[in-house]
Amino acid sequence: MKVLLFIVTLLVNTSIFNTNNILDDIGKLIIDRDAVELCKLVSDNIDLTIVDVEKTYSKSQAEEVLKSFFKSHKVKDFKVLHSGSNNKALEFAIARLVTENTSFRAYILVDKTGSSDHLIELRFEEE
Repeated sequence: MKVLLFIVTLLVNTSIFNTNNILDDIGKLIIDRDAVELCKLVSDNIDLTIVDVEKTYSKSQAEEVLKSFFKSHKVKDFKVLHSGSNNKALEFAIARLVTENTSFRAYILVDKTGSSDHLIELRFEEE
């Protein structure tokens, strides 16, 4: 009986604390410098800011811009500093991205209103 209670407790705790969400996925893709998979989370367009260049890109354009960024900035660390949501319609995160050359403040905005979550804004601004 104690073994069964232990297993049930373990399963409940694992399911409560294993809340994988899109912000976690985005963070892992940034660490992996995987622009292809990152852009699969984009709907049709994304507002993308890299340092001082702010534009709205198509999914394919954003992929090329992010590939270039990740090629010239080798990621050393990515840590979410703050995250939250707005009535479950939008989810955001503010993070610190450390590369070999520079540190960036990263801003991530996700639209959660459709049938699936979509990355709608990504900003990398030098600290």
